[in-house]
Parts: sequence; C-alpha cells; structure tokens
Amino acid sequence: MIHPKFDIDPIPMEMPWKDFKEWYNKANIKLDCSFHKRASIWTIEQAAKYIENTMLGIPTDRDIYFTMRLEEGRMVHMLLDGKQRIHAVLRFLNNEFNVLGKFYKDMKDLNRYCVFFVHIFTLEDDDLIIEWYNRKNRF
Repeated sequence: MIHPKFDIDPIPMEMPWKDFKEWYNKANIKLDCSFHKRASIWTIEQAAKYIENTMLGIPTDRDIYFTMRLEEGRMVHMLLDGKQRIHAVLRFLNNEFNVLGKFYKDMKDLNRYCVFFVHIFTLEDDDLIIEWYNRKNRF
C-alpha cells in the first residue's frame, strides 16, 4: 500500500534530450539542493559512458525527479534526483565532449533512447523532501 504522502503521479513526461535542454533553459530550475549527497557532476569519462550506453540502448536510468516549490513568489522546479544525468546530457549537447567519436553537433539525430522521463510532483515540506530523497537513494 502506498503511503498517502508519497502517492505521486507515476506517469512521467517523456522528453527527448534536446527538448529537455530547451525546457531547462526556460524553466526556473534549482539543481543544487542541500540534501544532495553525491558529487556535483560526473567526470567527462563518466558522462561520456552514460551517454554512450544510453545511445547503444543499454539500460540506463533516464528518470529525472522534480518537486514544485514556491520561492520568493516564483514557482521553482527543485531537482530531487537526476543531477549527474542532467549535467552529462547538457554537457554533451553543448559539445563539451564526444561520444563514439562524434560531437553532438556532428550527429544528424539522436535515437529513441536519448530521452529523459521527467517526473514533476509536489512534496509539501523540506522534511518530506529529504525523506523521499533518502528512501529513493538508500539502496
């Protein structure tokens, strides 16, 4: 049974990477939150391996989780999980490294695997956000 406080819409928006980049540039997104425990971003080698594996159809985590918060009178998309994946994709789309011998600018199109599944929901308070994050990243 799902506890009511974590009863969130399980159906994400499927967003190709280039569409995600456009949304990311327009939306009010907060990537750095105090409860994030992992390194801020992967090395170029780690990021390239993530992109390569995704492009080859090898199962990778493509889910990104945000909660909506009102901060200083503006709605903010606060990232809960997916920071390293986001940074890897944005760095690749900005041609900071190549994958499989090609930079993004030299590729005609990305395949159907190059998408994020974006989950956006509301968690009411900081304690609930931290609990959700710890439960999601505990194992």
